[in-house]
Amino acid sequence: MELKYSFFVSKLILVFLSSFQSLFTFLFTYKLDFLCTAINDFVTIRTTKIKLFRVNGDYPVIRGTLMKLEDTSGVLYTTGYIPYYDTYPGVHIPLGLQIDCIRESSLRNICKDILALTKINFNNCNYYDSLPITLRFAQKVGEIIQYLSEGVEPPNEYYFYM
Repeated sequence: MELKYSFFVSKLILVFLSSFQSLFTFLFTYKLDFLCTAINDFVTIRTTKIKLFRVNGDYPVIRGTLMKLEDTSGVLYTTGYIPYYDTYPGVHIPLGLQIDCIRESSLRNICKDILALTKINFNNCNYYDSLPITLRFAQKVGEIIQYLSEGVEPPNEYYFYM
């Protein structure tokens, strides 16, 4: 693989929607092991069936709640009750995201970044999304690409996927 551009990256977080085993298989299958020295954090995000209930109050768990399972693993609730608006903009009990991470950053800092990335989707009118924009956008691109005919090269222009 030939690098086209040269630049300095101060922080790189590699996020996968599956297990660490899949992540490492991907890295080494595609000969990306040189990236391992540049990557600050490996993070996997998976939906979980773990539900939290508040003891007092009429609303579900507060958005941004982190239930720590281990030092490097926890469940983050990216949806839920928003105290600022004094409401929960949903109809179902929120499901959390299981976050597993290894390397430099703490679980809390990783979850702060993930929570911030759930509010950046400017392509809709929602206050937040359940997944970070990086993963949600990748899913949307995948939905579009599945309808391309075989042998057609997917376009690289961002506006094609808007």
